[in-house]
Amino acid sequence: MFVRARTENTTPRRRSALAVGAIEDIAKVLSGLGFVAEPGAGRGDLVVRAGREAVPVEVEFAATPSTTAIGCLIAARRRRGPVGVRVLVADRVPLAGRELLRAAGWGWLDRRGHLRLWAPGQGLLVETAVESLLPASGSSPDPIRSRVRLEVAISLLLDPAMEVSVRALSRSLGRAPSAVSVALADLRGASLVTAGSKPLVPELFDEVAGHWAPERTPLGGAPSLEETRLLQRPAFNVEDLDSPGWALTDTQAARHYGAPVVVAGDQPPDFYVPSARALRDAVNQFGLAPVYEARACTVSIPPVGAAVCPRYRVADTIWPLAHPLFVGLELARDRSRGREILDGWTPHVEFTRVW
Repeated sequence: MFVRARTENTTPRRRSALAVGAIEDIAKVLSGLGFVAEPGAGRGDLVVRAGREAVPVEVEFAATPSTTAIGCLIAARRRRGPVGVRVLVADRVPLAGRELLRAAGWGWLDRRGHLRLWAPGQGLLVETAVESLLPASGSSPDPIRSRVRLEVAISLLLDPAMEVSVRALSRSLGRAPSAVSVALADLRGASLVTAGSKPLVPELFDEVAGHWAPERTPLGGAPSLEETRLLQRPAFNVEDLDSPGWALTDTQAARHYGAPVVVAGDQPPDFYVPSARALRDAVNQFGLAPVYEARACTVSIPPVGAAVCPRYRVADTIWPLAHPLFVGLELARDRSRGREILDGWTPHVEFTRVW
C-alpha cells in the first residue's frame, strides 16, 4: 500500500486519492524507464533503485502550481531538513518553476510529458521526455500548441489590463471569433488565464517562453548604422515605427531597455524581420555566415507579427526595438542566465512586466 504524499490545497477527502495517484504515476514512469520503484515503507513515499543504490523519494503533488507556489513549497520543505529525493508531480510545471526546482535539487514529473530525477550525492539520475499522462479528452496537455492560442496569449501579455472582447480580439488578430473563444477557453482550462480573461503572470509568460523559438539565420555581414542611406531603405524601415520593419531584440535590445546585461563590444546583434521575403533579401545582401560563431548578426521571422509592428525607440537608439515582451521571451531561451536577467529587469513604466 502506497503511503500518502504531501499535497497542497486539497480537501481531506480528495487528498488521499490525489496523493496515491501522484505516487502511482511517477512509479509507473520510472518503471517504464528501467528503474525499480517500490513503496517507501517508512523511507519516503517511494524507494527508487538505481543500480545498487536505494534512494528514498518524497513526492509532492499539485495540479497546476504557479511559480510562486513552487518557490514557497521549496522554502517550506527546506526547513524540514535534508532528505533523499524530492519530486513535484503536477499536470503542468511552468518553465520558471522548473528552474527553481532545478536550483533546489528537486525533480519533477510534468504529466504533459517530462521527467527529471536528481539525487543528492549522486547527481542527475534521469531527465527525459516521457509519454503524456494526461487524458486525451478535455483541455490540451499543451495549451500553446496552436498558432491561434499563441497569438491570443501574446495579445493578453502585451496588454494585461485590457478588457478582453472576443470579437475585438478576433478582429485585431484576423481570426474567427469562434477560434479565439476556444483558445481563451483552453488557456483558462490550463489555469493560465482567469475567468475574466486576464493573463496569470508569470505563468502565461513562462508557458509562451517554452514555445518561443524563432529560427535564427546567421549572416556574414550586417547593416551599418553609419550608412545614412540605410534610413531610406524600405526593407529596414527604421523610421516608421508603426509599420513592420527590422527590430532589434535579445541581449542588445535588453541593454537599451535597461536590463542588467553585459554586452561585449563585438557581440553580434539579433534582429527580427517582418517576412520571408525580408529574410531572403537579407541573405542575398549580406550572405550567410560560414559558421554560426562567425556571424555578423542574426535575423529571424518571429512567430507573431506583433514582434515587428509596432516597434519602439528609447534614448538615442537608432535601431527600432522589439517590444520588451519579445525581448524577454528571447532572454528566457538562455537557461544559464536568462531567468536571472529577467528577475532583475523591470521595463519602463510604459510597459507592463509580465515575468
